[in-house]
Amino acid sequence: MTLLTIELAASWLKECTKELETVEEYLTQLDKDVGDADHGKLVVQGFRRVEEHITDEFDSLHDVFNQASKILLNDTDSTAVKLYGIAFNEMAITLEGKEATVQQFSHSLRSAVNKMKKVGNSKRGDKTLIDVWEAMADLSEEKETLRSADFEDKAKSVLKTSKHLMAQKGKASEYGSESVGFLDPGTVSSYYLFLALTNVIEKAENKDSVSKTT
Repeated sequence: MTLLTIELAASWLKECTKELETVEEYLTQLDKDVGDADHGKLVVQGFRRVEEHITDEFDSLHDVFNQASKILLNDTDSTAVKLYGIAFNEMAITLEGKEATVQQFSHSLRSAVNKMKKVGNSKRGDKTLIDVWEAMADLSEEKETLRSADFEDKAKSVLKTSKHLMAQKGKASEYGSESVGFLDPGTVSSYYLFLALTNVIEKAENKDSVSKTT
């Protein structure tokens, strides 16, 4: 990916629903281990509503992410889902045109991370969804072109590391050292959000490859 277009952004948000639906029960079980057992249900509900209102006919990237943000912020009681809404709101603020360079996209991710950290009073290593989002921001800042495999590889490495951390936030933190060895549901759903981005970038890569050979 050298440019994030309106079509690609809309496809990403729709693909998020598809990926999250495949692991709804898994996310629920993870949340049952260290939380309220509702993360899977609420995150899927939120992104289904996003999918219903997202098209590639928006006039700007701002409009795409702003629409997703409003839905996720207003239609749920889930703290994690609201944080996703906050993230997309920050991306909407920084992405105003019809397309964005990798540098502009990385700036939007960094703004999203900083805002989520401030709102959630959390930092990297607290075993929250911040671990994945900040790793993605780091990755995008290192690249001029983003390959589909970049996101998936980085996100997988974050999951492996996160599993061995002790939770510092939310209900999971009440388990203390017993939270080590368990995956945080928000961290896992964030992984699937960026797996969705991997999928749409890969499709775009394949489409571009075909067009160059015909």
